[in-house]
Amino acid sequence: MFRPESFQLFGLIGSAVLTTVLLRRSGVRGRAGQGIIVTPKEQGLAGVWPMLIVLAFALLGTCPYGVLRNRLPP
Repeated sequence: MFRPESFQLFGLIGSAVLTTVLLRRSGVRGRAGQGIIVTPKEQGLAGVWPMLIVLAFALLGTCPYGVLRNRLPP
């Protein structure tokens, strides 16, 4: 599992956020002369269900480890 301690991880996420902000504010145009528009995603329950399913299975997988931790080899 990744640890958010390394500079590379923060640099990658920070550069993505900075690029998005700059694209929205600067009015950059593409090759055909049209403006580049970043459209926001629609908010709704359709995006919440996958997160809830992943969270539920993550917790479900953590519980057996807590029970079997003392029986596992080091």
